[in-house]
Amino acid sequence: MAVTLTYDPVLSRVEITANGLNAADTATVDRSTDGIQWTTVRGGSSVPVAAGVMSATVSDYEFVDGVPNTYRVRGAASAAIAFVAAGSSASGNNTSVTATLPAGTIVDDLVLIHASIRNSGTGVPNTPAGWTLLVLFGNEAIFGRAYDGVWTMPAVTFTGGVTNADTLAESATFRRAGMPAAAVATQLNASAQNIAFPALQLPAGGCVAVLAAWKQDDWITSGSPAGYGFMNQVTSTAGDDASQAWWYQLHSTAVTIPTGSVTVSGGASAISRAIVMALPHADYVNSETAQITPVLGAVWLKDISRPFLNRAVTVVMAEDNPVTRNARDGVFDIVGRSFPVVVTDVRGSRQWALQLRTATVDEADAIDLMLSTGDPMFVHVPAGCQVLGGYVRIGNTGQTWHALRPEQSAFTLPLQETAAPGPDVVGSTSTWTTVLAAYATWSALIAGKATWADVLNLVGDPSEVIVP
Repeated sequence: MAVTLTYDPVLSRVEITANGLNAADTATVDRSTDGIQWTTVRGGSSVPVAAGVMSATVSDYEFVDGVPNTYRVRGAASAAIAFVAAGSSASGNNTSVTATLPAGTIVDDLVLIHASIRNSGTGVPNTPAGWTLLVLFGNEAIFGRAYDGVWTMPAVTFTGGVTNADTLAESATFRRAGMPAAAVATQLNASAQNIAFPALQLPAGGCVAVLAAWKQDDWITSGSPAGYGFMNQVTSTAGDDASQAWWYQLHSTAVTIPTGSVTVSGGASAISRAIVMALPHADYVNSETAQITPVLGAVWLKDISRPFLNRAVTVVMAEDNPVTRNARDGVFDIVGRSFPVVVTDVRGSRQWALQLRTATVDEADAIDLMLSTGDPMFVHVPAGCQVLGGYVRIGNTGQTWHALRPEQSAFTLPLQETAAPGPDVVGSTSTWTTVLAAYATWSALIAGKATWADVLNLVGDPSEVIVP
């Protein structure tokens, strides 16, 4: 996946695009300045994805000024987990073994390795570098890793091996499966022909259950238990003989997988092991980050619902401009008592006046048009600035003109601090008036803008907010 960040100084926003999301059908976009706490970017909670590309550019108007902002794009897939294929298995005599990458594996698929060594109780499969250990049950293990299109299948090594200890490995790929394992059950069986396996309660729907079995002897075949799809098996006589196999079940609801038995033909009775493991549906099938350091350069007044109105403003600092918080309480006299009783609540949000200066008539008109919307505003201030910032409600405004320079004027904006709009409140940088002003006909629009995404990237004019 590739995430591209661009700072737009015209509307003071960070534009986020992403491609290579592969199997995802939606994406989320988050921002962080410390890599620990993440905030979903406005409009970035569920961005449609088509052919691996975010179908819309996400614009962040609320970035943190002057510091590195890290943006994380994560692709999600709503479709159910699917089994892709099993790779070729491998076996050896007290040596490392390498299974092949299953055919059809694509970037972000989950690849599993099932590995074992014959000497139960002392031999242990080692976790390959870069892989995640999902289950270790004595001499049997399952590892997992998301495919990135680059890495190759590793050689699985073993600790505690002895002469004639058969080593086995096989691989399989699932699409949209996640890690770590959501639930695991294991069972060590006494010497027998067949392999018994335990029950497992799935913690949620949408899981894939994987049954992996190992036996300390060779066999001819191993039958698939009821309800399971076969993945692969491998049997070895290179040493003192061993075999393993695995199967899967897809579940849309949380159920209890019952106990059962794998029917083995050929070979002799021997000890065996069984693992039943549940893998969850992947919350995100891929994730990528990118970093940018945007710089405001001035105080900005931003209208989140109509971002084409955003503009840098010149603030006049006044000494007689206090910040107040209204009390929310009541004082009640009590019969027969001198002292009243007070009932209190938390104080109201901060209130203050923002004073702006404009140098031209056009600038003053643009601010007047912006204020005419009555929308809540976002006062975005540079780092270290003494001007208070945040979301505000603007009360009754005032405008005065310079006596000697009539082209210059001043605005007084009474502000009250308010809660930010919900994360799904997203504005457009243009209106149909923008389109009509730029293109007289549909033919002209089609010739000038190849896609609807291009049309959406048009930037409107402040005069468009006025309705006669």
